[in-house]
Amino acid sequence: MKILRLLLVVLLLAMPLVLVAQDYDYDDYDYDDAGEMSDETAAALCGGLSLVFLIIVIVYLALGIWATIWVSKDSVRRGYEKAGLFKILMIVGLILGGWWIIVWIVYLIVRPKGEPTTKTTNAPPPPPPPPSQPPPELTAPPEPPKPPSAPPEGEKPPEQGQ
Repeated sequence: MKILRLLLVVLLLAMPLVLVAQDYDYDDYDYDDAGEMSDETAAALCGGLSLVFLIIVIVYLALGIWATIWVSKDSVRRGYEKAGLFKILMIVGLILGGWWIIVWIVYLIVRPKGEPTTKTTNAPPPPPPPPSQPPPELTAPPEPPKPPSAPPEGEKPPEQGQ
């Protein structure tokens, strides 16, 4: 399947040259109008070259968008304190044209070395380990209820039902 895709791209890129070569008449070569081509051939050449240019622009923009997303994720994953600056510079560089390539190269040079410090997974934290022994309040026997205490001398006992 990859070979078929590659063949299709090569055919699309070579089509304008093939159309020009087909229009050239080797037998009736006239030195007075050398280099002229028919209107149909000129239109086909223009359309083919426009298609090639369009493919190049789309691939270029796709690479720029991919690089912008990669720089954003990589700088956050590494805990780089200037992650926001590089995000903005990559987006501005993508809008201005080819400047994103320069920003990308600068980021590759100044980014923190080593493995990323944080992971970008949204997994919940692991559960706490089970306790090795039960808490102390569960091991002691419960205390028996205390009997009601007598009121001090001179005071009336509280009445029941109030």
